[in-house]
Amino acid sequence: MNILVVGCGKMGSQLTNLLYEKGHFVSVIDKNSENFEYLNSKFPGIVTQGIPIDLEALKKAGIEGCDALAAVTGDDNTNITVAQIAKKIFNVGRVIAAIQDPAKRKSYSNLGFFTICSTDVVVTAMESAIAGSYTDEILTFGQTSVHFSTSSVPKSCVGYAVSELKKNTQGQLFCVIHENGEILMFGSLDDYKLEKSDTLVFADVIN
Repeated sequence: MNILVVGCGKMGSQLTNLLYEKGHFVSVIDKNSENFEYLNSKFPGIVTQGIPIDLEALKKAGIEGCDALAAVTGDDNTNITVAQIAKKIFNVGRVIAAIQDPAKRKSYSNLGFFTICSTDVVVTAMESAIAGSYTDEILTFGQTSVHFSTSSVPKSCVGYAVSELKKNTQGQLFCVIHENGEILMFGSLDDYKLEKSDTLVFADVIN
């Protein structure tokens, strides 16, 4: 697939690197060029510095030829605006907007694009951490369902960085939960050394 990622902060860069590793052709746009330093040093895609809601900047980034677009800047309003532009002006087939405000997710759920609320996902994980019990969860975002599963840290991985764990697991690591309930996720994970008492949370798209 040809995919445009809008926003190259910790979330956007990690998503871009993952999509690239999965074999997709990915381009990314961000208003701050220094954020491109988060990308894999071997990333072969297109990087564009520009304002995400500017039509010419989006065209330069390849929106006219993309199959899917993910708006993952740090601003909910920007993500929603970009998603609307992608659907209404450029007719992008699959559009996903990441938002933090649960109320906004409900308000924009009928506009023809997917909304994924990181707050909802993290709150669910934290509730399980506080209760001290972890169970598999399936959350549905629009027409897409994501399966969240948990696992203890393999003995062979204790003391190793999370980046090493990723090479030896089938699922996509979503976050690590400490014994005290603290959660580490996204860009803060790669250099973290795993502890025996940690719980791993994996997320896999199932449809």
